[in-house]
Amino acid sequence: MQQKEMEFLTSECKKFYEKHDPLYPKLIEKREFGFGFEKKIDFRHKRFGENRELKEYLATNGPLYVSYSVAYYTAPEARPMVSKNIEGSDLVFDIDVHDCKLHDDKFSCDECLERAKNMVMHLIEEYLMPDFGISKKDIWVNFSGNRGYHVHVEDERYLNMNRDMRAEMIDFLNGVGFDAGEFAQSNATSESPAWYGRIARCITQKLESSAIRTKKANRY
Repeated sequence: MQQKEMEFLTSECKKFYEKHDPLYPKLIEKREFGFGFEKKIDFRHKRFGENRELKEYLATNGPLYVSYSVAYYTAPEARPMVSKNIEGSDLVFDIDVHDCKLHDDKFSCDECLERAKNMVMHLIEEYLMPDFGISKKDIWVNFSGNRGYHVHVEDERYLNMNRDMRAEMIDFLNGVGFDAGEFAQSNATSESPAWYGRIARCITQKLESSAIRTKKANRY
């Protein structure tokens, strides 16, 4: 990027941040921030004690890219990484579309992004909120920059989940370990929680759809 182009973009970013507040993350004082001009992250290990400090930094410097850690640290500005002392981390789900033949390896078409949006809404409304009791106010969604979206969960009850617990959560979302035999003996209904209710609703919908098709066929 040419010097004049960079100066212009930086100037416009400064003006933007002077007039608008960014979407501040929770517990901002425990996050590590990174900023970029030529790249997404040219430098990092920045800490801000409160929202106002971040606002002033953005309005003064006008970076093109702003990133913050999903992890929480005792000392976000410390180096090396082990000195930061991690305290917990948000849950983050990466929703991407990879099988579209209309885009290259980096970017998606509108149709793919629409599919990704539908998957994001399905994850939030069908799993995170009803099955895990996560409030909509604790869920952030942002464009990942190429093929989809990131879903951030900032619910403090889930901050201290270790790697195994997070893997188990993914298994649950994928239906790993679902026992069809136990389901058949459970007398589950569409009002049952989690996967039992989900499967019962699916079966009910299939039966109703089949019954409608049969009625239509019997008319002739």
